[in-house]
Amino acid sequence: MAAKLPRGIKKAVFLDVIQNFAEHTTSSVLITNPHQDDNPIIYVNEVFTTNTGYTKEEVLGKNCRFLQGAKTNLDDRKKIREAIVEKRPVTVEILNYRKDGTAFWNEVFISPIFNEEQELLYFIGIQQDITHRKRTHQKLVILNQTLKKIYEGEDIHSVLLHLCKLLEAVFLEEAKCSILLYSSQEGKLYIGEAQGLPSFYNKAVDGIEVGPNVGSCGTAIYYNKNVIVDKISESELWRDFRDIARESGLEACWSFLIREHNSKEILGTFAVYFSKPRKPLPEEVELLEEIVKVAAVALEFHSYTKKINELAYRDTVTGLLNRNYVREELGKEALVHKQKMAVLFIDLDRFKIINDTYGHAKGDEILQEVARRLTRNLDASCQIARYGGDEFIVCLPFQFVAEVEKVVGKVLDCFQHPFQLHEEDYYLTSSVGISMSPYDSENMDMLIQFADVAMYRAKRKGSNQIAFYSSAMSSENSENLELLNSVRKAILNQEFLVYYQPQVDAISRKIIGVEALLRWKHPKRGMISPAVFIPILEETGFIFAVEEQVLYTACQQSKRWQERGRDPIPVHVNISSPHFIHSGFVSTVEKVLQETGLSPQCLGLEITENVAMNHSDHVMKVFEKLHHIGIRISMDDFGTGYSSLSYLQNYPLDVLKIDQSFVRQIGQHEGSEKIVRMVIYLAQSLGLSVLAEGVETEEQLRYLFHYGCTNIQGYLFSKPVPAHDLEELVRDSSWDLIE
Repeated sequence: MAAKLPRGIKKAVFLDVIQNFAEHTTSSVLITNPHQDDNPIIYVNEVFTTNTGYTKEEVLGKNCRFLQGAKTNLDDRKKIREAIVEKRPVTVEILNYRKDGTAFWNEVFISPIFNEEQELLYFIGIQQDITHRKRTHQKLVILNQTLKKIYEGEDIHSVLLHLCKLLEAVFLEEAKCSILLYSSQEGKLYIGEAQGLPSFYNKAVDGIEVGPNVGSCGTAIYYNKNVIVDKISESELWRDFRDIARESGLEACWSFLIREHNSKEILGTFAVYFSKPRKPLPEEVELLEEIVKVAAVALEFHSYTKKINELAYRDTVTGLLNRNYVREELGKEALVHKQKMAVLFIDLDRFKIINDTYGHAKGDEILQEVARRLTRNLDASCQIARYGGDEFIVCLPFQFVAEVEKVVGKVLDCFQHPFQLHEEDYYLTSSVGISMSPYDSENMDMLIQFADVAMYRAKRKGSNQIAFYSSAMSSENSENLELLNSVRKAILNQEFLVYYQPQVDAISRKIIGVEALLRWKHPKRGMISPAVFIPILEETGFIFAVEEQVLYTACQQSKRWQERGRDPIPVHVNISSPHFIHSGFVSTVEKVLQETGLSPQCLGLEITENVAMNHSDHVMKVFEKLHHIGIRISMDDFGTGYSSLSYLQNYPLDVLKIDQSFVRQIGQHEGSEKIVRMVIYLAQSLGLSVLAEGVETEEQLRYLFHYGCTNIQGYLFSKPVPAHDLEELVRDSSWDLIE
């Protein structure tokens, strides 16, 4: 309500009365003259000059607008202007500035003074500094909003950013806040949140070691106390950082320690920067001491949540992310933001052998080492999880497919070196299936499923193979399920057959041995490729029973040929890695030889490098027992495995078989020709026989013959055929081939 001059009181007397009252109040009082241009101030009391820092001489004659500044609210200004124009009282909470540039909150009551004739005489303004009240309220707002964000589970960086932004608003001047996180193990500080500071400054600070003269924050942690630097350009603590501080426009920095509530362990620092020299007021120190407690709550809650998530989302064996994380969180953010993403499904080939032979504890050690190698080889953009058993998943963002191929290469590199089992070398391989978003799907469950399908395609291709998913694979996967059921029936119905491919001496054209090869004649689909059904046999564990049947059939057939008057020749049977190292394998071989009556010298076993390169006592004993019996052992697919050749002198091998992938490229690929020559020379140097498989052309034959390999197997002489068809290829009992 507007004030009226009391009846009978003169204007000058009233002014004296008001001034006398103003000199004894705790509020700032000013009087303006609306009859002069721009409504200038004609009186201020001592409280006003104390609160603002201005002298009376600097104030008188000016409009009150000089107290306003850059962050004074425009609506508050408008309210005051309108009230003055309308000659009515108004109360406003407005942001004002002192002479030194510091901001403060004023609750301003402005009232017009009228005489008896309702003529406007003065405006009187009464101001109350409410900065402390405002900051108390803002402190509560900061606390409530921050706790709300913590409770709602917002990301820690979002919480810290919000805290910094709120405090920057409280200080009103161009304050910039940062939160640095302290690693006590490393003795270093890392950026937690500092968006308000220049990126080059943050880059220089991130990872900095604490010390006695490492700015405000590094020094605060070093001395375990808050550090206030009001003038960086003159502070010894900033001696080594003055230049970058000056370039960043920083001249004051107050650093307050963030401590864990119970242990008082230092979690980091909360720092406030100013562009001008600045000392904190007592209430500002009080505010910051409360703020660091809020920051501590946020960091501790994040730490506790992280630990809980680790229990829920971490694999207890490897320490990697687990299946729960894969199902609930993996790749979620990338899919939401429509980023390209690849999923790698990794399966360890024949890992069951390790668990069966050495026990699950040793198997876990191998899984842990695989996890370490994957973590070491892949960069931070890759999320690595153990999906279950011997299956791992890697999820990564990408721009170009070449980036995915590079990561797949790094995965395969993890298996280039042997693993240690009982202080012995054991080589593992892996199969990797890859699916990609958005090409294959934009649903994580489907991407994992498709990568799994692709992995099985890779596994059918052999060891250490990869396959990218294609839609055709899904239909093939359905066919594989059908085949799985058919395999079970095939074993019961004896649908598996044994074919024989001759091994020929190219000089005499005499058959010197035969390889027994498994074939499947499906009642509806006809002949099915071994590349399709053998992986199914291995995965289901049926391979043991089927290989034993092949072994028995081949030995029985070889004995039958001898009984028909033909010269004895070795029959060679392929044995899978799991079967070869199985504890009862040697006994099985002895039993078959005894039941069929075949001489051990007429039986050869073909194994792959994967068996021989696992340097265990058990494998060595298997080799020695078979050698003692008199059975010949051939190394199949030689040259496709790892680089270590030490097993050639450790194990009693008889034959090296050059893999057909190298033979087929004779005359086309110089590198393959070099490998062929190397294998021939190696076998000759070690006193071993050498045999080339997959020979299809005369050119290949001449090349092999030229370099000393005369034992040949391939379509050039004969494809695999049933036993009775093989007999038709020779002219007499000496196994001479018919021209």
